[in-house]
Amino acid sequence: MTESEIVVEKVTTYLPMSAEALADAAEFQAAWGSWSKLTHEEKLKRMAQVNASAVMARAQQRADATPRIPLTLSTLLAKLDWTPQYAEHVVQSYCECGETSEGWEYCEHAKDEGVAP
Repeated sequence: MTESEIVVEKVTTYLPMSAEALADAAEFQAAWGSWSKLTHEEKLKRMAQVNASAVMARAQQRADATPRIPLTLSTLLAKLDWTPQYAEHVVQSYCECGETSEGWEYCEHAKDEGVAP
């Protein structure tokens, strides 16, 4: 062998798949095959049907979630995990707290006032 030759070793391992995994793969392949045969208009219609079904399912989920919890300051603060002092800070015009690409960030005013964790 010379320096210019490249040697590649290939190792293949075969692992058995469960019947459930094979069935899932076959189901996906069949669904993809039928989807790819649809026209653009048929795809739009099918997507609208799926969306309508999802809207109805969410409506049923909301209807089943009784009793409805009333909006109060205490329930809102508990949901947001905020203290009353921080909630009062957030509604002030100088507050710049908010969601960023790295999550929730507290403004310098919140830090100065001691309401940021």
